[in-house]
Amino acid sequence: MSQVKVLVTGASGLLGRAIMRKLRADAAFNVVGLGFSRVGDGIERCDITNDAELKSVIEKHSPDVVIHAAAERRPDVAANDPAATEHLNVAVSANIAKLAESVGAALLYISTDYVFDGTKPPYEVTDTPNPLNLYGKTKLGGEQAVRAHNKRSVVVRVPVLYGEVEENKESAVNILIDAVKEAQNAPKKFEHFAKRFPTNVDNVAGALAALSKWVKECTDKDIEHTIHYTSTQPFTKYEMACIFADILKLSKQNLVADTEEPTGAAAVSRPKDCQLSRRVFDNLGLSVDEGVQFVDFFSKYLTA
Repeated sequence: MSQVKVLVTGASGLLGRAIMRKLRADAAFNVVGLGFSRVGDGIERCDITNDAELKSVIEKHSPDVVIHAAAERRPDVAANDPAATEHLNVAVSANIAKLAESVGAALLYISTDYVFDGTKPPYEVTDTPNPLNLYGKTKLGGEQAVRAHNKRSVVVRVPVLYGEVEENKESAVNILIDAVKEAQNAPKKFEHFAKRFPTNVDNVAGALAALSKWVKECTDKDIEHTIHYTSTQPFTKYEMACIFADILKLSKQNLVADTEEPTGAAAVSRPKDCQLSRRVFDNLGLSVDEGVQFVDFFSKYLTA
């Protein structure tokens, strides 16, 4: 099989960096990454909100597959700037889908478990989304936009991600490490209500590599247009915090389990359980290395 030419948006972000590492290490791929504030090392500068600039880059590289990983992924930031979030997560995604189709490229659009309301897990790809917060609503809007503008689009929904970060705030999981350290000085509450399924970015990158090869070879009628990829082990924030404290040999005395059901704005932003069913992905029978597991990863990462 000839090389798969892949263009990655958001290549300097947490997931984007993992995708770039994975594809660069595999001779089956010819990969180019796009970034904005952080470029170099195979990542080209491109303002994907600039239609002309994006068009020029996509036409120049003419990829087989575009992995669209760029997004406003922080629910609090999304809520504070809804217009910018809507533009990036929906309008820009629509434009990328159109441009990808114009060069014959398939599109893997990274979406989220937060398109669901968390009341009836596990969620199949056929279940009706009902996002509770603006972030989830704009990602659902992005899903609808890419399906409308690229007949070879695949929506890949993933849960909260973690991995090797440049700063802990890059991940809603890694940032709990800082909170555990702060709790050594004073009691700190950690949510012990919502179940999350933290998934390592290297595992996601492996899945996207396999999906890139698969979608390039798919006929239009054989494409699965929505796929869920997730780890299968649930944790609350409190449970993750306790694991980090144990690994770092820090006291858990000040880690307070907040078991109260959220109300008001918190209830809107925190679905209880958005577990994704992997049935469609697993039925594809792709070869994916999923060797990175939560406790093992952080046991090595935090003690290195």
